[in-house]
Amino acid sequence: MASGVLNPSSPAPAQVAQAAGPVTCTPVQTLPELSRDHIPEHAAHPDYNSNPPTNGWHWANPQNWGIYTTQQFQEQLVHNLEHGGIVIQYNNLVPSDVQRLTNLVSRDSYHMILAPYPGLPAGERVAFTAWTHLQSCDGIDEKAIQAFINAFRDKGPELVP
Repeated sequence: MASGVLNPSSPAPAQVAQAAGPVTCTPVQTLPELSRDHIPEHAAHPDYNSNPPTNGWHWANPQNWGIYTTQQFQEQLVHNLEHGGIVIQYNNLVPSDVQRLTNLVSRDSYHMILAPYPGLPAGERVAFTAWTHLQSCDGIDEKAIQAFINAFRDKGPELVP
C-alpha cells in the first residue's frame, strides 16, 4: 500500500461501474469509543467496531492529509480521525465519480483524506468517517458528505493544526 498521492488534475484510475439509480445513504452511526491507544505499525489489535473504523487502536503517526489513489492503512487513518479529520473512502466507482470526490476534497481539503478502500462492505461505494462517526452511501451524495463534514470535522478528541 504505497502512499500514491493524486494530483487533482490527473485522471483517476479505472474503477468498476456502479448501478444506475438514486443514491441511498445510511443514517449517521455513532459508535462507542474503543481505545485511543497507539500500537506499533502492523501490530495485531482487537477488531474495530465498524468498517471502515471510526476509532480505536492506531499507529503513532497519522497519514498526511490529502488525496490518494491507493488504499491506505486503516490503523493510520484512525489517527487522523482522532485529530478531528474526515476520511472519505470509496470502492467500485466509475472514474467520473472518483473525480467528483477528488474535486470535492480539493475544494475543501482542510483535515481531509480521500482514498480507495476495497474493503468496504458489499453495496457500499462511499464511506465517510470521523472519530466515532460513520456514514456510507451506494453512490455519491455530495450534500450528505458536506453535511457530515460540517457536523464532525475538528470534533476529534485531539484537535491539532
